[in-house]
Amino acid sequence: MYTPIKDMAKSMKAWIPDIPAAYSVKPEFWGIADEESIRNGVLAFRDFMLLLYDRLMTDGNLYDKPPKEEGHVSRAFEATYPFLNHLRSVLVNMVYQGSLSAQTLYVNWESLVHILGPRGEWMSKAKISGPKLIEVLRFLTRCGVHVSGIDLDAKKSNLSQAKTLVITVPDNPAVLTGMKVMATAHKRFDDKDYNDVLLRCDYRILKAEKTDVMEFLKEFANPLPEKARDFALSLHRRYIEQSLRYRAIIGLGHRFLYFHKNTELFSLESGRILIKAKKIQQDPDIIRSFALPLQEKINKGYGCEKKLYGLPCQHGCHGYSFPLDESILDLSKDIETWLDYEVSCLRK
Repeated sequence: MYTPIKDMAKSMKAWIPDIPAAYSVKPEFWGIADEESIRNGVLAFRDFMLLLYDRLMTDGNLYDKPPKEEGHVSRAFEATYPFLNHLRSVLVNMVYQGSLSAQTLYVNWESLVHILGPRGEWMSKAKISGPKLIEVLRFLTRCGVHVSGIDLDAKKSNLSQAKTLVITVPDNPAVLTGMKVMATAHKRFDDKDYNDVLLRCDYRILKAEKTDVMEFLKEFANPLPEKARDFALSLHRRYIEQSLRYRAIIGLGHRFLYFHKNTELFSLESGRILIKAKKIQQDPDIIRSFALPLQEKINKGYGCEKKLYGLPCQHGCHGYSFPLDESILDLSKDIETWLDYEVSCLRK
């Protein structure tokens, strides 16, 4: 199911963390500005991104491009939300390709058309078209960015007549320093396990000190009902204590995957717990001790809800899928018993 941009923007805004006034910055960023200017710039950029998402929440329908066929929604952010990817690309291109001096950015418009791929790399062939670039620049002016060197108010803005664009943020000049810092972090550190650094304004990638995984886990759990949140956090603690290893994938919707050696048992993602373990099928007596809804779910197996049952996607192709809401509480003890059993089987 396609999520409209206004709803996507609301979700993205929620993933922007609170930023403290003081923290140590990694030395690799010191070439951009001194530490205090970096911290102030990142705070300013955070305010800018919050405003940007507010604008998208109001006018996102202007930039929606839902799939032509219902149900054919790509999992790739770049394909599902081309405007958002163009926006991200232009923000990175502006400060990465341009020259920043005295809170004023100078950049050739042709440097803005490169499109970012899913890991922060520039795609070799894909480019942002002239009309789409104009669309992004006009949107940015609604977020407090001033662009001179081209008439964006003209009915048909002519990029071919533009040379160097001069970009400022008059109401909050430090935004451009913060944007350059976060764009640099995005280009250098965005990878499969830590992504969307720029869109989340995730200052933690800048910190000299390592961030404890519990901070990210709490971000994942915060939107959940209180008791479901406690259950999710307790699962992490319980199975780390049982020496399971985990993989944290940090981005627009954190994911936490738990393994015994190379075998994945379960994951916490998208407000759900997904259980891949199947050893329980070997012990019908344990299954019969579970609550009836859990028995029925285990006996039915897992798979694509849409293909098998005509239901909306619940990520069932990745495991037995349970929403982390009030309904999980009646099954919580049985789920712990189930996972404990799976761990014991794998250790034999």
